[in-house]
Amino acid sequence: MERKDLLDALKSEHLTLSCMESLTGGMFASAFTSIPGASAVFLGGAVTYTDEAKERFGVKKSVISRFGAISKECAKEMALKASLFFQSDCSVSFTGNAGPDAQEGKDVGLVYVGV
Repeated sequence: MERKDLLDALKSEHLTLSCMESLTGGMFASAFTSIPGASAVFLGGAVTYTDEAKERFGVKKSVISRFGAISKECAKEMALKASLFFQSDCSVSFTGNAGPDAQEGKDVGLVYVGV
């Protein structure tokens, strides 16, 4: 799905969107808001590059401690907390290991997307 297609789908269903990004460092929010009309659906985004930043937005420390910040569980929690924080209908999150070395025992290039 292209960015414009996502925007059109959200508009047609009268839904709003937010995001919480780690690995992508704000690139999703930047790319999405570069589309004319994005302000009709996009409520905001957060770059939570550290575990502490994730926790400030409500990601449970227990999730990070048990599964790691690079996990499907953390991605799910990030999407949920972004939706709650921004009061959006939908939210997307991105977490993973961009490198250059393995982190948390996870290989470079491993990415989780939460919705």
